[in-house]
Amino acid sequence: MSDQNALVKLSVDQFVRTSSSRQRKKSVAQKLAKKYGPILDHFSDVVFITDEEGYFVFVNKASEQRTGIPIFISSNLIDLWGKKIIQGIFRDISKEKMISDLKGELEARKLINRAKAIIANHYKINDSDAMRLLQKESRKQSRKLQEVAQAVISSKFILD
Repeated sequence: MSDQNALVKLSVDQFVRTSSSRQRKKSVAQKLAKKYGPILDHFSDVVFITDEEGYFVFVNKASEQRTGIPIFISSNLIDLWGKKIIQGIFRDISKEKMISDLKGELEARKLINRAKAIIANHYKINDSDAMRLLQKESRKQSRKLQEVAQAVISSKFILD
């Protein structure tokens, strides 16, 4: 264990030991996460802070970097044969993230197609030429194509 890890572990143990009530312990864990989170995010090891009941209040960025996938972490304090144990669940949410990203791309594509149709109708040009105009304007303004498309749609509603 590195000196930094040992220092953080000692601080966490000290803070939790000095807390008396469950709510105070949860609050202390959250304060530790807020205080040490920016430091812990620079560790290459996966580091997490839980409250006394085992609920995660902080997980550093290394968890996703190490696994290469976005993960969702949850935990529970359970009683197993008379002993209190922490049950942790690390769930791969890369599929959910991919679906969310694809939905965003689909919405952007719909927006661009609407703007393309508006331009094509206004200037009496075909879709390919309308797309080239959108792309040219996007480069000229140094803005994303989706942003320019949104501006075209918004200005059509204003001008109509």
